[in-house]
Amino acid sequence: MSVAWQPADPAFAGREAPLALRPLVPGDIPAAADLHRRVFGPAHPAAPAGSGSRDLEAALAQLFCGHPWQDPRLPSLVYEEGGEIRACLGVMPRPIWVGSEPAVAAVSHNFMVDPRARRTLVGIELLKAFFAGPQDLSLAEGNDASRRLWQALGGSVAALYSLRWTRPLRPLTYGLSLAARHGLGALWGRCLTPLCAGLDRAGRRFALPARDPDAAGIAVEPLTVPQLLAGIERFGRRATLRPRYCQTTLAWLLAAAVEPRSGGELLCRRVLCRGEPVGWYVYQLGPGRVAEVLQLGAAERWARAVLRELFVEAAGLGAIAVSGQLEPGLLAALSEERCLFHRGRGGSWVLAHGRRPEVLQALHRGDAFFSRLEGEWWIGHRLTRVKSPLASRLS
Repeated sequence: MSVAWQPADPAFAGREAPLALRPLVPGDIPAAADLHRRVFGPAHPAAPAGSGSRDLEAALAQLFCGHPWQDPRLPSLVYEEGGEIRACLGVMPRPIWVGSEPAVAAVSHNFMVDPRARRTLVGIELLKAFFAGPQDLSLAEGNDASRRLWQALGGSVAALYSLRWTRPLRPLTYGLSLAARHGLGALWGRCLTPLCAGLDRAGRRFALPARDPDAAGIAVEPLTVPQLLAGIERFGRRATLRPRYCQTTLAWLLAAAVEPRSGGELLCRRVLCRGEPVGWYVYQLGPGRVAEVLQLGAAERWARAVLRELFVEAAGLGAIAVSGQLEPGLLAALSEERCLFHRGRGGSWVLAHGRRPEVLQALHRGDAFFSRLEGEWWIGHRLTRVKSPLASRLS
């Protein structure tokens, strides 16, 4: 949830200003795309450079109206003024389990308020309307402005799931990309790139993890949707909160989560030991040569072996680093594999709201199977053009 508006003027504090909100309908997509461009500007197209407004409309139509979890009780919301859409909040219901009980989460996205409406209470009213829905858990991902607004209205931060990890594979090239993100001149970048690349090649055997010599019988193979579903159901069962998928919804999610400039492919792998599944990973290699992990699962005993297979494969594809969202159960393995943990000044927070204390408590204590596929991250990544994914994650 990227909030692109400032808190209401102090003169409005304490005022009641009910607004006419209504559900978004498919005919609103062109207006929502226009609003997206007004709010986020031309630096944030929904697809590779050179694509037009139709790409943005198609992406928004898929996210607002094309997902398989449509629920009339949880529509996306718009605020209309003078016949024009001035604000919008996307809502994507997501079935979950709370223990053995079926429940519903709702992920908010594309929280957009027209610059001309920022001095009103429309943003607050949209979020209040979202919180008032029938969902058991409300989720979003946002910056510091989002966090302050979310907490002011009774929400909280899921601190554990707000952490990111990164495993540098080519440390000097990785460091150079960060320096470029923080203002290193283009001339210095061109001069230092060959040197950093050469030193990374020379130190490759020290920087890259070796496959675990004790993990005899380890094999990696392509992961199918039924196998991924079985893995989530098997390994996710340890958590109180976990997603509730079927093959149709999981296949849609994997197709929709592809970042356009990644080459149009998610790399899905299953890791086996002597023919028995012990883990899996789903990732894509972004334009900044960072392997962005959308989901990773592993039996505790084999977590390091699964991570090493991921790192070795990504390095072979030319990645300079691998990055993902923290899974609390894998914290020890990630630490032992020399991953860096961060949120960063330019990072984002996982935000939560709910009326059931046991649901929020499970999330806050890390008792949830909650990856980038279950939250808002993939939606923002799908819509937002990022010049350097590595730098943006660690800035």
